[in-house]
Parts: sequence; C-alpha cells; structure tokens
Amino acid sequence: MPRHQAISPACSVAWFAVATNALTAALTAAAILMYVVGYTLLLKRRTPQNIVWGGAAGCMPVLIGWSAVTGSLAWPPIVLFLIVFFWTPPHYWPLSMRFKDQYAAAGVPMLPVVAHDVSVARQVVIYTWATVACSLVLIPVAGMGWIYLASAVLAGALFPRDLLPGPLYALSNCLPVSHALDALRASLLGAATLRDTLPAIALTLAVSAVYALVGALSLRKVEHAAKRSGDLELY
Repeated sequence: MPRHQAISPACSVAWFAVATNALTAALTAAAILMYVVGYTLLLKRRTPQNIVWGGAAGCMPVLIGWSAVTGSLAWPPIVLFLIVFFWTPPHYWPLSMRFKDQYAAAGVPMLPVVAHDVSVARQVVIYTWATVACSLVLIPVAGMGWIYLASAVLAGALFPRDLLPGPLYALSNCLPVSHALDALRASLLGAATLRDTLPAIALTLAVSAVYALVGALSLRKVEHAAKRSGDLELY
C-alpha cells in the first residue's frame, strides 16, 4: 500500500483509540486488515468464496459501533454481524451472474464465473435461509419487539414463494401468520423474566423450523429444475 493511502486508516485507528476505547480501535484495525490484506490482496483473485470472507470486513461496523458505545461486545451485535455476513453472498452473487463475463475477463474468479448457474442458485438459497434464521435469533437474544418480529417474519416468509411448487405457493397465501404474531407480541410486551420469555422463544423456534422446512423444499425444487435441464454438475 502506498504511504499516502495508509495515512487515513492509521488516523482512523488512532482517533478511535483516543475518542472511544482500545477495543473499538482494535476492531477497526482488524476490519481494515481483513479488507485490504485478507480480501483485496489474498482472496479476491484466488478463490470463488472471496466475497464470503471479504464480506466479513463489511460486517465489522456493527461490532465497532457497539463497542464504541458500550466498551464491550455482547450477543446482539454478534448476531447482527452474522445477519450481514450471510446476507452478503445472496446479495452479491446474482449481480455477479449478470456481469460474470466482465469478471472472467478481469481474472476475478467470482462463483458465477467458475460454477454453473444452478450451483450458484443453490448456494444463494442456503445463504438466504441462514440470513432469515439469524434475523429470528435476534428476537430472543436482543429482546426485540413486535414491530421487528412482524418485519422479520413477513420478510423472511416472502423469499421462498417464487421457489415453491404451485400447491405450497397457494398455501403460503393463507397461513395464519397473524395468530402467531399476536401470540408472540403478547409474550414479548410483558416479558420480564426467562420464564415469561419462554413462549416467545418457543414460537420463534417453531417459525424457524417452518422456514427450514420450506427452505429444504426450495432446494429440492432447484434440484428438480437441474435434472430437467440436464445441468446437475455441482461446484
């Protein structure tokens, strides 16, 4: 790295050390090293999983912000870190599929460059369901309220609709989600002890199990599409 390009990162780490705390400065330095050295210099042109590990640097601001305010780390920012981590591949790989010829010409082995579209789609589905699962884990971990719950459940439920077979797609339109939301909202609003929060945790796990089942069906449909098209080669 040229000297003038190293000034800004060094100043940012020093500023955090003075204005916040040592943990925040250390996390900032780690994020810079992960992106500049780990992703840009080592992984970007060497592995199709580059965006997976490079994306971890983009998750670091969650930890940095939390530590700057509290002086420590806890489970909520770690779950938020994982949400962004798992979200990055399904966000970026579809864009990479659109421009895979340009990536190939530049010598960057993005997953869509080296793997078939069906294989890329399969991994996009897996990472997306991991994102949905982490978004639900945040409910009991961070004590989220019913507004977040409704947003997370409904947004997570919308994803598999286009991947479901016809009968299950129709069923997804009439699932009694509102009853589950009302029950969980009631338990969350009055929760004060572990015993009080158990219904909320149980319902969250139940919703997660349903999502996992639908995710498995989504992957199965991808497999069937691959068999019909004769494109079954895995990455």
